[in-house]
Amino acid sequence: MAHSLEYSISHSKKLVLLQHRVERNNEGHLIFRTYAQRDYLMVKCPPHRIALTRLLFSSHSLAIERLQWAERRRQPIHHHLRLCQFCHQGVENEVHAVLTCTAHEPIVIARAHFLSQLPLLGTAIPPHPPPGHSDLDFFRALLGWPAVLPWLAQLVHTVLSEYDQYPLYIPQ
Repeated sequence: MAHSLEYSISHSKKLVLLQHRVERNNEGHLIFRTYAQRDYLMVKCPPHRIALTRLLFSSHSLAIERLQWAERRRQPIHHHLRLCQFCHQGVENEVHAVLTCTAHEPIVIARAHFLSQLPLLGTAIPPHPPPGHSDLDFFRALLGWPAVLPWLAQLVHTVLSEYDQYPLYIPQ
């Protein structure tokens, strides 16, 4: 069953945050586990836990997900045209919304607060992507640090709440 689950995750277009994912065990060593209880499910604040879980499983309202659907009077929008509603520069996906968009001040402030907490949580937790690593790699790395997850879940909750307050950007 674990092999089938691993194959399904690794070949999914929606589960990019769960692909190639490693976590830290109780001794702090990196391990790869496909079939296990996940630390993000232990986030104590229910709205934060739900927001992080929704983000991980692409069950959110960001353009990357919503604009792939056909709606009345609108065809699905091609992936590269699902632009961020705030900056109109990058594709509005999970990583862009949480880590890279700089066009919406409440999100920038929440992200800065989150990143300022990382050094306080552990000396080995990087506050930004190491050279040669993508923002996606950085996001996956953050998911592997149990001490980071409550703070990350709070950030994700704030980000998704902000994006939900405004209409999606639909290119003409």
